[in-house]
Amino acid sequence: MLKRGLFRLAEAVECIGGQLGNSGDYAFALKAALLLDHIQTEYKDVFADNNFWRDRVPGWLGIVVNDRLNRALGDAGYLYAGLDAVEETLATDPLVQKYCEP
Repeated sequence: MLKRGLFRLAEAVECIGGQLGNSGDYAFALKAALLLDHIQTEYKDVFADNNFWRDRVPGWLGIVVNDRLNRALGDAGYLYAGLDAVEETLATDPLVQKYCEP
């Protein structure tokens, strides 16, 4: 049941995040990409044997977010360089670290 819910959530996040990002709501698209990347990373078995989900952030969402983040970063050598930089910033933020403590 959880796998099905995560899969449906990922589908919705990719679809809506991509559409809103393509319409200029880049903050929503970034948050959607962060959620989707977390689901993809932590729950890989949910997406097994589904080629659409072979990319960390597929579809329009991945195109919009990765392109804008990499341009902002000034790095085009690695597709997820910008997203990795945002995730690292969040992971090393003291408030976020305190929140995530068990």
